[in-house]
Amino acid sequence: MPIWQYAHIEKTIKDITIDWLKANPKHSNICHVLVPLAANYYSDSKIKKIIETWLDANSQNYDAYRVLVPLTTNCLSPSLEKIITEWLDSHPQHPQQSELLRQVIIKSRGDSKWLNRGRNYLAQPGTQHHQNIIGALLITGRATYEYVELAIRYLEKEANKKHKDYVNKILSRALASYPENAIKFLNEKASSEKKEIIGKSISFGLRVSIGKISGFVEKWDMLNSENQDLILSYLLWYKVQLKEIAPLLENWFYRHNQYPQCKRIIRMLQKNSNLQVWLKDSGILPIEILSFIDEQLNTPHEEV
Repeated sequence: MPIWQYAHIEKTIKDITIDWLKANPKHSNICHVLVPLAANYYSDSKIKKIIETWLDANSQNYDAYRVLVPLTTNCLSPSLEKIITEWLDSHPQHPQQSELLRQVIIKSRGDSKWLNRGRNYLAQPGTQHHQNIIGALLITGRATYEYVELAIRYLEKEANKKHKDYVNKILSRALASYPENAIKFLNEKASSEKKEIIGKSISFGLRVSIGKISGFVEKWDMLNSENQDLILSYLLWYKVQLKEIAPLLENWFYRHNQYPQCKRIIRMLQKNSNLQVWLKDSGILPIEILSFIDEQLNTPHEEV
């Protein structure tokens, strides 16, 4: 257990730390002492005053981000925003600028000032770790068209697999969290290539965030027929909980009971025999739907 968790010792260590900070306001390693205090004891009035006094005098210090990042987990006060803005302006090429900006964007709760700052950062030549900013914009910007487009363009160009995986993960989470915006993108804006990316991403997001499915089901009728087909096929592919999506599948097959109308799902099932078994053994879909699927799977179809 960390020693600061012992209440009877904590006061002594904090007092010693405060005394040291007061005696060494310009020490070269002061940032390393302030960081854990900013993360864990900012609510202490004495420590808060020391930190804010140091930041006021050192807002352009190269290492000040070490103190600012943990502070962003607290309320973004106007004075803190001012210091953060000054630091960001003073260090446009700092390798940790994206981490601080990411934290502030998330904490800003959609403040257009910080969303704009994130977009401007992405447009600046030489800036690093764009995946951090895109992720923050996707979540804080509620997966609106502009930020989904940013993510797709990034995924098309980025070569680093780890960074792409991160953006894909956040994109899936954002689309699953804001179904109305995801559906709007599919219905109104997306090319066929982008629809595939978004459909796959939505379905994966619903797979890893089961609690989001009900919200998406509530908006289901907002999707046009083509996009319902797209989403259902990927929901099946990822084996999203069948109990949750069975009513959608059942309704879909009742309304699209000719092969040309449901060929995407049928072709996808044809490619995955394990998925066929999973669907049939679930015991959830009505027998007439399973019979129709089985008939289509075993009937040769001419593709146009």
